[in-house]
Amino acid sequence: KGELKFISLKDKIPEEYQSFGTVWEVDYYKNRVIFRTTNRLYIWDGDKMKVVVSEDAFHVGKIVHDVYYIRIWNRGLCYMTEDDTFELVPGGEIFADERVYLILPYDDNQVLIGSRLMGFFLYDGKSFKPFKTDLGPEVLQAIYLPGIALENGNFIVNTFAEGTYLMDHNGKLIQKYTTANGLQDGSTSYVYLDSRGVLWMPLFNGISKINLNSSITVLDTNMGLSTK
Repeated sequence: KGELKFISLKDKIPEEYQSFGTVWEVDYYKNRVIFRTTNRLYIWDGDKMKVVVSEDAFHVGKIVHDVYYIRIWNRGLCYMTEDDTFELVPGGEIFADERVYLILPYDDNQVLIGSRLMGFFLYDGKSFKPFKTDLGPEVLQAIYLPGIALENGNFIVNTFAEGTYLMDHNGKLIQKYTTANGLQDGSTSYVYLDSRGVLWMPLFNGISKINLNSSITVLDTNMGLSTK
């Protein structure tokens, strides 16, 4: 049956970098595993550990269209080069002081960017174009990572205070999932779509799930239906 074993990689890390804080993200990129901490990337290729250090803190990162994007404080939205350095994308400096929490594939050529104060943008590799949505400022100010790009072209946007939102490819709101219609907690700290099309939402207070493939909607008091 085999036996599960955990093997420490600590001895693979250069001694001066063995002390580190929280690992905020783990990504698999070009046959390597990237562990992101606040100011370092620990890159494991299966044999050795490479450490990339940044004076300015890393914020969030995401792999879209085989490009590793990462927002760096005081610099903006960057991409990883072949030699594991980071260069600003064209126009990426507008996010030097602006929090970005959504980096998702919009189509085969464009990337959907969601930020806290400036809203949504479409990035085509050359410039950023504002992308209008039905999501109000109260949602944008609470937007949180990671969000999901669904196969049908729709998007899941989660927040840390206002629940989770389903919008179509044109930014139109389809459905909102909040405490007003059944969500246990409005703080959706993560979203995950399983192989059955069930959306899992870890909350600050419990876990909720929604079957996105279901053709049935339950109308009850959670949806505002009176029992009288």
